[in-house]
Amino acid sequence: MGEIRAVLLDRDGTINLDTGHLHRIEDFELLPGSLEALKLFMGKDIKIYVVTNQAGIAKGLYTEEDFRAFTAEMLGGFRSRGVVITDVLYCPHHPEGSVPGYATECLCRKPNTGLLEEALEREGLTPEQAALVGDKNSDIEAGCRLGMTTYLVLTGYGREQQHETKATYVVNDLLAAAVHVSGARRGEDYRTRAVDAIILAGGLGTRLRGVVGDVPKVLAAVRGRPFLDLILETLSRCPFMGRVVIATGYMAERIHHRYGSGHPYPFDITFSEEKKLLGTGGAIKKALKHTMTDTVLALNGDSYVDVNLVDLYASHKARKAAMTMVLKAADDAGQFGTVKVDTSMRITEFEEKKGTAAEAIINAGVYVFHRDLFDGVPDGVPLSLERDLLPGFLHRGVYGYVSSGKFIDIGTPKSYRMADTYLGGAQSE
Repeated sequence: MGEIRAVLLDRDGTINLDTGHLHRIEDFELLPGSLEALKLFMGKDIKIYVVTNQAGIAKGLYTEEDFRAFTAEMLGGFRSRGVVITDVLYCPHHPEGSVPGYATECLCRKPNTGLLEEALEREGLTPEQAALVGDKNSDIEAGCRLGMTTYLVLTGYGREQQHETKATYVVNDLLAAAVHVSGARRGEDYRTRAVDAIILAGGLGTRLRGVVGDVPKVLAAVRGRPFLDLILETLSRCPFMGRVVIATGYMAERIHHRYGSGHPYPFDITFSEEKKLLGTGGAIKKALKHTMTDTVLALNGDSYVDVNLVDLYASHKARKAAMTMVLKAADDAGQFGTVKVDTSMRITEFEEKKGTAAEAIINAGVYVFHRDLFDGVPDGVPLSLERDLLPGFLHRGVYGYVSSGKFIDIGTPKSYRMADTYLGGAQSE
């Protein structure tokens, strides 16, 4: 993402509470964090435009004069609080309206791009120099048609529309978008100083069902707690950890219920839910929309490896790798993917599971990578990271990082039964 010089913001559900055809100033209520977000944009000299569909005019619920009066009061209220919005651009049309002159198809109603193009033309900007933030996929579609960076907020309609979104990023609210656009996080550049993580937790876990009962395998109890807690606790000890995205699928609601609110971890947890299972590669591609950092950590949710994440990240940056994969020497490597490396630890070859016992170096299911590695990977397509994507990534520079700590995959009844004893005292430094 290049330098953003203007933001184009949807209004209802993005800046303020969506009460339905809002046109009275007494009903105007800012969403939490919105004022701070607008001030953050201003502090970075980013112009602010509001681009809003106003179908209520075409439907006769209020007049264009009503809307203009409302807008004048809204802008005055913002100015009194230190926020200057450059302009509010609106579409009064709707093809199913009842008011003559307004009940029509047009080029300005989002997802059409007329409002966005007008804002860009006023500022003399290219689409790459502006970002669009909205709570509906019609907002996102308009930005995507012009090639803009787009943010779907999980306020308003965003939470229910996130699963099919084409947004560049999915964020909690306008403030989260502002933090990312402006590159600010506690005075630092969020995109380069933090690392967001993706935990792959969408698998069916068919081999474990007779052992763990009616729960997704990442919630299988190990040492009296869900296995996923062990992974989250490892991440919580990492000083640069940003947002954690749990990629869910099978029995997603169980995972959402446990970690959706009130969790004890020092980072935001959000979810990337697959309505159809996308495999490890497809799941990472989908979940990347929920991450905002240049460097991303991905982990299998049904395996644990004791690794120093700070040292792993330092190794990744020192080698300028496209991806760094945690490796582990295993006496019985038959059920795991194995790798070959050269003298510089650059991975030269992958070999998927053979099913026969052998000593080898295995893929431990933890990856650090630059987000643009997935730029050419299609959205919404089931893909295996191990079989479909990793072989093609090799020419970009994929390196290994060997862990000498504990490793276990709880995907089979045998390994799951071992986990309580084996993981006693397991802890990343």
